[in-house]
Amino acid sequence: MFHIEPSEKSPITIDSWNEYKLYNFQLDGIDCKVICPDKEAPQRPWLWRARFFDCWPYIDIAMLECGYHVAYIDVAGLFGSSKAVKRFDNFYNYVVNEHSFNPKVALVGYSRGGLAVYNWAARNPQKTACIYADNPVCDIKS
Repeated sequence: MFHIEPSEKSPITIDSWNEYKLYNFQLDGIDCKVICPDKEAPQRPWLWRARFFDCWPYIDIAMLECGYHVAYIDVAGLFGSSKAVKRFDNFYNYVVNEHSFNPKVALVGYSRGGLAVYNWAARNPQKTACIYADNPVCDIKS
């Protein structure tokens, strides 16, 4: 299971989210979340939500039931920019290297989250299992 110890630099709260354990923490001062399944699937698969945590959570719940972790890092207001991609890179390295999450991730892009997941996946195709997009924004001008 995902486990992280709190420190003065990075306080942790553990909450319940739809009856699953939710870890709230910061990575480099950025808000992050990881929701743990009751029983992990082999190889520690995970679903990564780019934006709008807890919005239409049906896919998150379905994947948790299949043993996936659900992860989130805040990229609000970055619109898929290089700063958002770098933030994604740091988070990816953290959960894969420190918590042994699967190196291939399923990305979820709702609305403006589409910009972040498509830009990150384009730079990291070998790390991308698939993309689920729902009404994704794909053009920054829109």
